Amino acid sequence: MNGELLLGKKGEPKPRWDRVEFHFDDDTCLHYINMRLIGKVALYPTVDETDIPEIAKLGPEPLDRRFTYNHII
Repeated sequence: MNGELLLGKKGEPKPRWDRVEFHFDDDTCLHYINMRLIGKVALYPTVDETDIPEIAKLGPEPLDRRFTYNHII
């Protein structure tokens, strides 16, 4: 991942290199800061992360209970 996430309040000055802002009902904002412009933010209309091609090709989630020793050998 490239860039960083910064939580702020509505009305505060935008951080330098702010590329995407998410505004919430409690007047907080989540800023995606990306100086080098090589990061990516995407929204997908799904609740199942395996429907997202970029995520589906990743390996098994190591914190999932179904992850076992057999996945790493």
